[in-house]
Amino acid sequence: MIYITFVVPSYNAEKYLDRNIPSLAVGGEDVEVLVIDDGSKDDTLKIAKSLEEQYPGIVKAIHQENKGHGGAVQTGIANATGLYYKVIDSDDWANTEDVLKLVNQIKENLNNDKKVLFVGCPCQVAGRDPMPVLSLLHRLSRFPLTLH
Repeated sequence: MIYITFVVPSYNAEKYLDRNIPSLAVGGEDVEVLVIDDGSKDDTLKIAKSLEEQYPGIVKAIHQENKGHGGAVQTGIANATGLYYKVIDSDDWANTEDVLKLVNQIKENLNNDKKVLFVGCPCQVAGRDPMPVLSLLHRLSRFPLTLH
């Protein structure tokens, strides 16, 4: 079972993906990492495809024409298969132990059917010290949605 999908909207993110994606993929078969290349002009898609080969069944590279950050997030959510999802900026990365703790927290809460989980997960941002982040994990629900 995939417990969490990490959606990584990426535009010209070639400098960051080699650090970001492996930090999330440590969850193994319990996680899914979707790299949404949002029409990048650099080698973002090439690197994402290489990481997809390196982490088969865990990382998936998806290309789309540029739709902006929100469009990339929506594409990620539409393709997510995890029980919960979390959007991670392409220039951020996580500590290995924290990703594993996050997966365990989800497993521990499987029977309570919460739509949102609040979890603490330190996150590393390029050029900054690690900072604690209180994350909201949203439960995926597949239902028809009509927008007006």
